[in-house]
Amino acid sequence: MILRQNHAASDTHDPIFVDKTRNSNIKYSRDENMDDEEKWNNDQSASEKYSRNVLVDKGINLKLQLPLKGQTFNPVVRGFVEQLKRKGEVAKDVEIENIGQYAKSHLQLRDTDLNAKELKNIKNCKASSKQDYLILEPLTPYTDILEKKFAGNEKVSIYNIGLGSDNEVVMVNLEGNNACATTKFSKKNGTVPIYIVNAIDFLTDLGVGVYELDLLTMNCEGCEFEVLETLVKSNLIERIRNIQWATHTQVSIPNPWERYCRIHELLKRTHRPTYQYKFNWESWRRKDIK
Repeated sequence: MILRQNHAASDTHDPIFVDKTRNSNIKYSRDENMDDEEKWNNDQSASEKYSRNVLVDKGINLKLQLPLKGQTFNPVVRGFVEQLKRKGEVAKDVEIENIGQYAKSHLQLRDTDLNAKELKNIKNCKASSKQDYLILEPLTPYTDILEKKFAGNEKVSIYNIGLGSDNEVVMVNLEGNNACATTKFSKKNGTVPIYIVNAIDFLTDLGVGVYELDLLTMNCEGCEFEVLETLVKSNLIERIRNIQWATHTQVSIPNPWERYCRIHELLKRTHRPTYQYKFNWESWRRKDIK
């Protein structure tokens, strides 16, 4: 949890190689005054570069072939495109094996020159990188890693706690790759203690309410529900400009779907979604902010 204050597929299944042998000829034509030794060295360098490119291309093409599972085109993409054809979102005469060429034919270069307003925005963006960050990590071994990572950085503070609805100690098991699936809602008997603090108490003790919180981002295997349900009970929610959260509806929390929908309705009073992949990940912004 972090608080911040004020498919690719080739057109065919045949290997694609990039021919760069012409580079050596171009170099000769550009400098005909090179002696034989210089030309030989230059040619050797070009050959080595070409060999490396062929090896890279071979490796890339091999990796592009693996998801095809013996077919001439990615089966997942094929099924998706067929669905879009039935919906009328992709023309029916588009051949799946040529869809890459079709897509490339619609590519257009865009202007990347910046006007005065955009240059000013860049300056402001760079200035915003000097924000203060509070990171909450209830698992002690990972708190230690974070403290080492940000040692000497006065803009980052690490707390060895998690947020929830009550002050409590919960016994958990370290689950998943690098404990990434550890949750207080596991039905297994835990052996590792983590400390949870009431979300409103923690934030107000830091002074949130007197000032605004720019960003609250949460990915804590279900604790997001408790935190948001707690925050929407007071006007403190109005002092948080942006909220990002992973919606872990598959975690063993009580009534996940009903609670998820209820949080939505309560958040709509003060915030609006700016990104929403329902039941996975979403971002909300306070309504008065563009």
